[in-house]
Amino acid sequence: MKRNYAFLLCFFFLVIHFSTNATHIRAGEIIVKQLDCIAGKFSVTLIMYGNTSSPITAGNGVLNFGDGTSIVTPSGSFIPRSDLGVSVGIYTYIIEHTYNTIGSYKISYAETNRNAGILNIQSSLGTPFFIDTSIIFDKLNCNNSPILLSPPIDRACSSLAFFHNPGAY
Repeated sequence: MKRNYAFLLCFFFLVIHFSTNATHIRAGEIIVKQLDCIAGKFSVTLIMYGNTSSPITAGNGVLNFGDGTSIVTPSGSFIPRSDLGVSVGIYTYIIEHTYNTIGSYKISYAETNRNAGILNIQSSLGTPFFIDTSIIFDKLNCNNSPILLSPPIDRACSSLAFFHNPGAY
């Protein structure tokens, strides 16, 4: 009986270990910079943070420009970044997009393969990863999104207050 209990306990920890590392996306951000203030030409940078230990590649999600056009991002690997922690890397995709009319646009990105085991998202593995940002094109001013200086990779402790300062400018 004790041997079976030990086997089940080991099996449980192995299942938990592999299920929490089976996917990859941990965080992301979209940075938008206006390249031409009159013509509506913008540079859109998608940055995703994820697990480099996962065999799943990044990308293959939908980047929607908010004007009725969208693209599927190319597949790529997370580039390891030791300053972010063990097995954490980034995937960066940059594209130029031109808006034909002035207005406010919501740029969004959605992809499957969010990390499993996120406590405040019920069924996080089955919930697509989604981020968005807004930009205004008005031909009077160049408009850029904030740039976040602090990567959104944190470790919080249960029952303690948690704060994250993204260092936006």
